[in-house]
Amino acid sequence: MKFSRILTAVLTAGMTTLVAFSAAAADNNGPMFSVVGSAIQSQSRESGNGITLDGKLGLGGGLLVAIPTGHDFGFEIGGLYFNRKFDKIGSNVTNTGFSQKSIYVPADFRFGLAEVLSLGLGGYYDLALDGGNDNDYGLQGGLRLSFPMAATTAFILDGRYSYGLRTDVFGSRSKDIIAMAGFTFNMPNH
Repeated sequence: MKFSRILTAVLTAGMTTLVAFSAAAADNNGPMFSVVGSAIQSQSRESGNGITLDGKLGLGGGLLVAIPTGHDFGFEIGGLYFNRKFDKIGSNVTNTGFSQKSIYVPADFRFGLAEVLSLGLGGYYDLALDGGNDNDYGLQGGLRLSFPMAATTAFILDGRYSYGLRTDVFGSRSKDIIAMAGFTFNMPNH
């Protein structure tokens, strides 16, 4: 229950801030929708009893929505499906692979650094789809390159690093490198 209260408070504060900034920046562009494919590389970690979980490349994809709230500033939230892959390695374990499927919900403040470069800083919640209590939350940051293709469309390349704040049953935290590529569609604000 403690985490749900914290999550509710953070989301409420974020939405209040977003509404306040949006009202003050009514002359900006409208929301931007991004459709992306993604790759995720989880860092290897110890899982107890001499077993190491060796992270392998996993794939996914999803949708991101960004709302500009000022010149070169905005808020972005999304939903991404991930299929993380691991190998179990240890003296008593035959090298066996397994995957963890989840819905990853990033929430970032995005800052424009240059015409085609932006910085995203924020957090995430990772909802496990395979059952159990493997949900995670943490911090993330990354850079995005955006290459305009037309007046309202751009091709994007996005790289992020996420650091889990939840400690699993073996005392380790998730650490992931995420790469995304896709298209952004800007909805003009009339």
